[in-house]
Amino acid sequence: MAKFNDTKKKPVFYKLLRKVVSIFYRKRTIENKELLSKKPAIYVSNHAQIHGPLSNEMYFPNKKYIWCIGEVMKTKSAAKYNYQDFWSQKPIFIRWFFKLFSYVSAPLSAYVFSRADTIPVYKDKRIATTFKDSIRALEKGCDIIIFPESRDKYNNIINEFQTGYIDLAKIYYKKYNECLDFIPVYNAPKLKKIVIGKPITYNPEENLDIQKKEITNYLKTEITELAKNQPLHKVVPYDNVGRKNYQYNK
Repeated sequence: MAKFNDTKKKPVFYKLLRKVVSIFYRKRTIENKELLSKKPAIYVSNHAQIHGPLSNEMYFPNKKYIWCIGEVMKTKSAAKYNYQDFWSQKPIFIRWFFKLFSYVSAPLSAYVFSRADTIPVYKDKRIATTFKDSIRALEKGCDIIIFPESRDKYNNIINEFQTGYIDLAKIYYKKYNECLDFIPVYNAPKLKKIVIGKPITYNPEENLDIQKKEITNYLKTEITELAKNQPLHKVVPYDNVGRKNYQYNK
């Protein structure tokens, strides 16, 4: 099982890779910076394929940890997961290349994801460790960034959201008697922007199942509005479809 990396020092090779990426991956503007929370919070963002995790890892201004699928943090499982998640929807005549590339690149991607500021996420009983690690990160004063999109379409901006991450607010409240904020974020790779939205706060007095729906609906609506309020641009979707299938934000 991949481990939560909370060490302060990063390996020299990782720092070098990060520097190289920063040269080719242009800096993102943070829009609505005043809405960044002054206390630990959960930022919920569209995935925008690799751009959501990459842009937030590189340029999100607060100390943070990003939820990352545990499978991509181990070489053995990274190849299969990377192909399925990133490249399986490519045109059929070039899929062989991406399948090969997923195996060749697996050691490097596992190295990077396991040394970045990430928290491994699993969809089985190991999720308890994910929550435990997330609480530790929040205790350190760090934010948590989550990309909860599923395979199901919601609109032309985002896919439907999974809701399990909202349980984190209940656990945090039980331990510290403090209510976490969930803050919507829109990643716009075509505009080189990360746009911050207004928060919604966990309410311990309300039924959790009802609140999951309320928080999820609020976040989806706000991220959609953040996107629509931007200049006309093509939205990078969660699904790894060809660029000709990207839709506009209006």
